[in-house]
Amino acid sequence: MPSSGLSYVESYVPMSWHAKNVIFYANRVREKQKQREVITTASEIHEIANSPGDPDEKIQQIQTKALQLEPFRNEERFVRFADQATNVAMTLQEKNPNLIKTGFWSIDRILVGLAPGDMAIIASRPSMGKTSLGLNIALNVAQTGRAVLFFSLEMAMKSIMERALCVLAMVYQTKAREGEGLDNEQKEALYFQALEARDKQLPLIFSNTGYTPAHQLNLIRQQKQILDLGLVVIDYIQLISPQQQQKDLRHTVTEVSKQLKQIAINENLPLMVLSQLSRKPEDRDKHKPRMSDLRESGSLEQDADVVMLLHREEYYHKNDKDWWDKPDNKAKKNICEVIIDKNRCGQTGVAELVFVPEYTRFAEKSNADDEGSW
Repeated sequence: MPSSGLSYVESYVPMSWHAKNVIFYANRVREKQKQREVITTASEIHEIANSPGDPDEKIQQIQTKALQLEPFRNEERFVRFADQATNVAMTLQEKNPNLIKTGFWSIDRILVGLAPGDMAIIASRPSMGKTSLGLNIALNVAQTGRAVLFFSLEMAMKSIMERALCVLAMVYQTKAREGEGLDNEQKEALYFQALEARDKQLPLIFSNTGYTPAHQLNLIRQQKQILDLGLVVIDYIQLISPQQQQKDLRHTVTEVSKQLKQIAINENLPLMVLSQLSRKPEDRDKHKPRMSDLRESGSLEQDADVVMLLHREEYYHKNDKDWWDKPDNKAKKNICEVIIDKNRCGQTGVAELVFVPEYTRFAEKSNADDEGSW
C-alpha cells in the first residue's frame, strides 16, 4: 500500500474511473460529509447542554446548531442534465399540483403560483393591508384543503382569529368587537362561518410563538407530521429575532432572511413573509413603493423569489378634498395595487384588488359588486 494518502487515492483511479460513476461518487462524498457534520453538531450540542448557564439561552444555542444542519435527502445532489432533460420537458407540459395559488386571479395570472422552496415577500407601509392580504390568501389556500400555518407575531391570537372569522362572514370587525353592534343577520353569518370551519375542519393553524427561525422550523416540522402543509405565512419579518445577536436591525433582518429562505428550501414549502417598508414612498409624488424600500435590508431583495408591494394612493389623500374632486381619483377609492416587482420564475406586473377596510377583506375588481354592498 502506498505510504502517501494522495498516492493511495491515485492508485485506485484507473480501477474505478468512468464518466458514469462521477455522480455516484460525488453523492457518496456528500453523504459522508453530512455524517461528519451530524457527529460534530451532536458533540457541540452535548457540550452546550452540560455547560453552566441559563436554560433558555442554551435552548437558543442548541436550536441554532440544529438549524445549521441541512438535511441530507435521498435524491441525488448532482444530476447530469443530459440524462434528465426529457423528463424535465415532460414535467413542464403537465399541470403542476404543487403550485400554491393565492386565490386571487389577478395575482395568480402573473405569478402562476408559489412553488415549494419559494420565499414570497408582501411588503407595504403601515395600514396598507399587508396583514389582511396575507390572511386572505391563507384563508383562500386553506379552503382548497391545503393546510396553512400562520405565524402572527404582531397580533394576539384572539384578535387574528376574530379577524379571520369576520373576513369569512363579511362582517364589520369594529362592530363585532363592540359586542352589541351587530344585527341578527350578521350574528348568524358569524355563527354559520364558525360552524363551517369546525365541521369542515378548515386547516388553518395560528401560532404567536415562533419568534426565531429555529422555533418556527420546529413548529413547521411538527405540523408537517400532522397535516398536508401547503403554505407558511409569517407576519412579519422585522419581529423575528436571529439565534445569534446582531449589531443592528439591518444585520438582524439580513440573517433572518437567509435563515427563512433556507427553511423554505429544506422543508420544500413556500413561505410568505410580510415585511415593512421604509418611509421613502411618502417622499415621492405618487408614493409608489419600490423594491429598494424594503426596510433595513437589501438581503430581502436577493433572497426573495417573489416581492409584492402594496399601494393604496387614496390613503395619502384621506382629507384632501381637492384630490377627491378629480374624476380620475374617485375611481381609485378602495383600490389596492399589488405591485409584483420581482418574480424569479416569471413575469412582473401590477394586480389591482379592491380592499374593504371594514371587512379587512380583498376582492377582485370585477367581483366586488357581487360580494355585498361594497
